[in-house]
Amino acid sequence: FATRVPWIQDHAGVSAGQLGLALAFPAIGASIAMPLAGRISHRFGARTALRGLLTLWTLALILPALAPNLLTLCAALFVYGATAGMSDVAMNALGVEVENRLDKS
Repeated sequence: FATRVPWIQDHAGVSAGQLGLALAFPAIGASIAMPLAGRISHRFGARTALRGLLTLWTLALILPALAPNLLTLCAALFVYGATAGMSDVAMNALGVEVENRLDKS
């Protein structure tokens, strides 16, 4: 993603300041979505949740490149951050399950 930022900035037609604003949205998305990951992992199991969330995260990585303006770029980066944050929580939940199975913690 980072290597594509200059191209995305040009494609979306945003200034350096607007890009800085847009780059805050992944953190905002992750902060809001991370609490949901626990519920998702509990409901579907950590392994299944992680598979689904990693798929969504991969698909969300495409969205910023498709954004034609600042508003859609912010939305795309919000979704990217949300899926990344939820994937991180699900990975940790799966790690805890593995540690518990191996009696290591």
